[in-house]
Amino acid sequence: MELKSVTGEYVRLDILDYEFPDIDNSLDGNWLLIKCEIHCEKGDWSFIDPSLTVEEALILGKWLKVIAEGKLAIFNQRLRRTTTLVFSEPNLSFSVISKNKLFTEIGISFTLESLPPWKEKSIDGIYPEEIVNLKIPNKLLVRNAVKWLDRLKLFPERGLA
Repeated sequence: MELKSVTGEYVRLDILDYEFPDIDNSLDGNWLLIKCEIHCEKGDWSFIDPSLTVEEALILGKWLKVIAEGKLAIFNQRLRRTTTLVFSEPNLSFSVISKNKLFTEIGISFTLESLPPWKEKSIDGIYPEEIVNLKIPNKLLVRNAVKWLDRLKLFPERGLA
């Protein structure tokens, strides 16, 4: 999935595999290896990290889609409506900065293992973050959210029986 701003900056996310392909249980077996490539005015970097579970990746795709469609008010993420998504691993989080009929501006926060190489990982126990803001046409955001959800079909939740 490519989240590309009208300014040319982008964040690309791809699901590579399960973190533990040979484990078929709901605790460890549902973590996904996420490849992320970032291009922003401060520089470029990339990482591969088990940043999301299957369930969280599904929530992300649905969240992006309903935001772009202007339906956030009906989206319910674990019984709370939100303009911010934070996951079990805090490496990635997503926030809506602004929204209109044509564009959605999203802030993507990177921390811990997902920080760019020029950021210190910890300063006296405080973990910094790098935020990339992307102004994305809503039609493009919907299209990419659907592609993400389609890709996710290759990685069903495991160990739920």
